[in-house]
Amino acid sequence: MEQGHQEALASANEASGHTTEIEIGRKLSGLIYRVSGASVSDIGMLIAELEALRDFLLSEGQRIRRDTEYARLNQSAINSTKVITETLLRWKAGNYSGPRAR
Repeated sequence: MEQGHQEALASANEASGHTTEIEIGRKLSGLIYRVSGASVSDIGMLIAELEALRDFLLSEGQRIRRDTEYARLNQSAINSTKVITETLLRWKAGNYSGPRAR
């Protein structure tokens, strides 16, 4: 019943050109709702972008680890090939006296 009275008072004041506190409150409430709605939407989009960025960074980290392991294995293969080549060259030259002490 009080709400009906407040609405009637608000209508009477609007008719007379006065804005009541209730009407100001309604307008302010609507404004806050619109502003906060936009903010919540922006935050949601930002969270989605951050999640996509996190997924990208995780996959890049995994790729870099794989590339690093590949480079390490590749370097080991190169070193082994050098040792084999040097051993074969010494053997062919007749200078091979068995494995070198390291």
